[in-house]
Amino acid sequence: MKIWFNKINESRRSIFEVEDKDENGLPLDVEVTIGRDVDNMLVLESPLVSRFHAVVRRKNNIFELENIGLNVCMIGDTEIGVGELAQFDTGMPVRIWPYTLSFELETRDVLALTKRMQKLWISRNAARPTEEPRIAMPFVDPDGMPAKDLLQTVGLAGLQEGQVSIDGQHPQFMIASSGATSEQCLKLIERVREQVLLQTGIDLQLNLQIW
Repeated sequence: MKIWFNKINESRRSIFEVEDKDENGLPLDVEVTIGRDVDNMLVLESPLVSRFHAVVRRKNNIFELENIGLNVCMIGDTEIGVGELAQFDTGMPVRIWPYTLSFELETRDVLALTKRMQKLWISRNAARPTEEPRIAMPFVDPDGMPAKDLLQTVGLAGLQEGQVSIDGQHPQFMIASSGATSEQCLKLIERVREQVLLQTGIDLQLNLQIW
């Protein structure tokens, strides 16, 4: 990801680059802090800029700006007040007075990216339980440990609620057998989240909406 920036009265732009790909070349969620303090990732040198003025997060191809400074930010012609959040698209001008910024994603080789995603899909699906009617990956991997290892460590592999269970060998998968209900799915997910929170302090986040 590239961030172009310049002062309003200057035509020459500077560039700040952020690594936004993993080892497979797939997009990463990134967060960039902006302000005049040197502890920010992107430092804007001006007394008009707050020490910590804004945080810009990118998830997939959507950007989100959070104003954490003392003055308003602008996205296009829209003011973003202190404490407010707003989403914006790549290339849309962002103004943190006296600077204008533009966030751009790198042009990708679509064919190469498609091949990498196919390879990753094949690798992930090789570990899917077979011969089961409905399978889901209900949990987001927390920082520092895959959900699979976390559930294995906490002892939740094989946990069952009615006709819904956490797979014994691959606990990142939840399996709904014949006769399963959405209520059973919800109860099992809550049981898992409660036990993980109780034993580890981790608030396990959901990766899906229940069918």
